[in-house]
Amino acid sequence: TFDVSVILNNAEGAVFDKLSLYIRFDPRHIRVVDWDEKNWIKKGINIHDGFARRRYPFDYHIRNEADNYLGMITYSMGRSLVESFPSGVFAKIRFQALSPVEKTEVRFVQNPGSRLPATSVTSAGRELLAPHHFLGEGLGNLNLQINMPR
Repeated sequence: TFDVSVILNNAEGAVFDKLSLYIRFDPRHIRVVDWDEKNWIKKGINIHDGFARRRYPFDYHIRNEADNYLGMITYSMGRSLVESFPSGVFAKIRFQALSPVEKTEVRFVQNPGSRLPATSVTSAGRELLAPHHFLGEGLGNLNLQINMPR
């Protein structure tokens, strides 16, 4: 097993009220291990956010579930007030390796304008993430990053 951190980079203090993740992974090689200690949502297979409740006090707990058959994680939390959240780790994913493989991908998926799940950070419904704001590539006002162990 190994843990992966999901990081919010918000150096300029952008304000938002909803954060959603849609993460894809290859279920032939890895699977999510349920980790819901102190989580808001504990039903099903979850990623871990219970450690970050004080730093990220979301009051709308919409979704936190992993589907190991389809290889996807959907996570969505919101806040009744638009506010600035600090940079830092807000969630962790515990994976278990299923087979030896040289490389496997864990990635954010953004589906702009679609009804499909998406990775997004919004302020009063306005999207704040541009496609280049993933994996630390765009160091604008706000970006998301997945830190994989080496």
